[in-house]
Amino acid sequence: MAKAVVCLLLSLAATPAAAQSNFYSGAAVAADGLDRKGHTQIGATPAVGGFLGWRFADSWSAELHLGRAFGKSSPWRFDELLYTEQTLRSEIYGRTVLVERAGAGVSVLAVWKSPPSGRVRGAVTMGVSMRRFERQRTTTVTRVGPDVTLPPEHPLRQGRNETAQFTSRGLSGGLFVPIAISRGVTIAPEVRLTGGLRDRNIFNQLYAGVRVLWGF
Repeated sequence: MAKAVVCLLLSLAATPAAAQSNFYSGAAVAADGLDRKGHTQIGATPAVGGFLGWRFADSWSAELHLGRAFGKSSPWRFDELLYTEQTLRSEIYGRTVLVERAGAGVSVLAVWKSPPSGRVRGAVTMGVSMRRFERQRTTTVTRVGPDVTLPPEHPLRQGRNETAQFTSRGLSGGLFVPIAISRGVTIAPEVRLTGGLRDRNIFNQLYAGVRVLWGF
């Protein structure tokens, strides 16, 4: 998917100059916060990105956003039963540590902007967003019962270090306030809320930052 997005951006950038008035671009920095039901909470994390917009009507445009967040959760530690032969003296216990990291994200948004009032406008966004996450799971064996029959080299008697990838997906909506600071250059504080599913859990993601736009 990342290759397809890059190809799309390159093809739009190669559009003849006569059509460029329908396109604009920009960059953004933000605090991207994640709140969900569960034990691992990443919370607010810095995020940066860029976007390309296509103006298809006076007040309406579509935007493609690419970005990356850099936060990780605090470690969540818990003890668990790894193996049993149905007696207390034949059980293997371990301690597991989970850490999650936020990664790349993509959003596709429709944007409605109000008529200008001096240098200031209002704008509303709506669309879909998704972000990749990585979960690292590290398990250390802490106790092996004296009656366990598994040989010492058996995998269940060894520690494990596993990494899994998953994606959050949801509907987004928000607003930003474009403020023209010079010809063709605009800055805009922005707030956007995304709600949906992340690793089979319901989540809410609050994005708050500042855009810099060219040609908006």
